Amino acid sequence: MLGYKKVRVFFLLYSILFFSNPLVAYEMSDTAKAIHGAVNLFFEKKNVVGSAKIDPLIKKEPCRSDLSVSEYRGQLRTLMISCKDYEGWDLLVSTRINHKNLVRKSQNRRLQDGSNLSRFNSSSRKVWVTTRTLRAGTVLMPEHIELGFLNGSNAQVFYKKNPPLGRQLKRTITDGKPVRERQLLTSWDIEKGESATLESNYGKINILTSVMSLENAFIGERVKVLNLNSKKEILAYLRKNNIFQLEPLKILN
Repeated sequence: MLGYKKVRVFFLLYSILFFSNPLVAYEMSDTAKAIHGAVNLFFEKKNVVGSAKIDPLIKKEPCRSDLSVSEYRGQLRTLMISCKDYEGWDLLVSTRINHKNLVRKSQNRRLQDGSNLSRFNSSSRKVWVTTRTLRAGTVLMPEHIELGFLNGSNAQVFYKKNPPLGRQLKRTITDGKPVRERQLLTSWDIEKGESATLESNYGKINILTSVMSLENAFIGERVKVLNLNSKKEILAYLRKNNIFQLEPLKILN
C-alpha cells in the first residue's frame, strides 16, 4: 500500500512538471525554424556552410516580412537577426561554421601549385595561413585562408580542425603568415543579449527554460542570465553552444 502511494505521488509530481511546463517536451518553434532558414540562406550567399545555434524553444511575434540577417560587429560567428515590421524585433544568435569543404579546397590548391613540401618534416602539423595580405577589419572567409606548414612559433595558431572562419582581424597579416588568436577581435562563446537555453534536472526529467544572457561569456564562466518567463536574473554557467546550467541556482535581488 505504501509503495502504491509513492507511485501515485511520483506520477502526480511528474504530471504537474510535464503539463505545466511546456519546455519539458517540445518541438522546434516557428520562430526557430524561420531563423534557421534565414541564416542558411545568408551563408549560402557567402559560399559558407554554416547554421544557427538557436534556442529551439524561442518564440517571437511572427514576422510578415523576410528576416534580415547581418554580421554582428563584423563577425560571422555572431549574427543579428532582425524583423523589419513596424513592431519588429532584433535577436543575436551564435553560429556554427562547417570547414570540411575549406580543408578540401586548401589541399587541392597545394597540389595544383606543385609546392615542394619535401623540405618540411612529415610529422609537422599544418596551420591556417593567409592566402594573401589581409588588412585590419577583414572578416575571414574561405578564400582568405588555407592550410600550410608552420615556420616559427606555434603560439595561438589555429590547427586544421579549428579554422578561424568568420573572425575579424584587428591588424594586418601578410601573405602566407599564420593566423593567430591575438590578431583577431575577441569572439565570445555567447554575447550579451543573446538567447539561450537553461537546463535543469529533476530526477530523470530534463527541464528546459528560455533565457537571455546578460553578459559576454566564454564556456565555463558563470554569468547573469534572465529567465524570459519569470523575468528573474539567475547566475548560471555556460556549458556549451548556448546551453546554461545552474550550479548552484541563485536568485539575484
